[in-house]
Amino acid sequence: MYDVILANPPFGARPQGAGEVSSLRPEFIKTSDNQINFLQHIMSIVKTGGRVGVVLPDSVLTDGGATEKVREKLLKDFNLHTILRLPTGIFYANGVKTNVLFFDKGEPTKDIWVYDYRTGVKHTMATKPMTRADLQDFVDCYCSGHIDDRKATYFDENPNGRWRCFSAEEVKKNGNLDFKWCDFEEKDDRTVSEILSEMQEESDAIADAVAKLQSLLGGIDL
Repeated sequence: MYDVILANPPFGARPQGAGEVSSLRPEFIKTSDNQINFLQHIMSIVKTGGRVGVVLPDSVLTDGGATEKVREKLLKDFNLHTILRLPTGIFYANGVKTNVLFFDKGEPTKDIWVYDYRTGVKHTMATKPMTRADLQDFVDCYCSGHIDDRKATYFDENPNGRWRCFSAEEVKKNGNLDFKWCDFEEKDDRTVSEILSEMQEESDAIADAVAKLQSLLGGIDL
């Protein structure tokens, strides 16, 4: 059992040929999604009073079925007090939207604070990587160690404030944990060289995946 867990688990479905998680952990809600199984594992090994910060895709916040059941358990047994919405391509492939969920074990979720560092934000690994400085405003808003002092930057006069608190009633009414409110006009301000660089990154990633697949097949003619 752990006091603090920081994790960036793999996304996607359980690899073909892998063992069935639910046969080893029968108390888990059965699913083939890696991220949901890792989330359940994390929830099971953190101590009461312990803290968690975990990177997860949008699907964990929105999907139904087993994912929704795990999400309900998370809200019931843990205080999910903060969600950091991130741009695409930060922790995984381009096009995959991720979040960092911060929660404590031992009390149910009431209010959820959300920081939107996604709407109107673009980063690329080659030309504009995300740095620690980019998250300073979030760190300041987070108020580590004194979260009762948090103050929203979203209000009527500033509807695009990135830091907003959703009450327990609003969380229940929303139906899932995908909170959106910022409405920046998103323009593609990339240069031609930046677009070509991103295309090259994606092409290299595809070529690498094909090479690995060919190596695994070992020349087998299926």
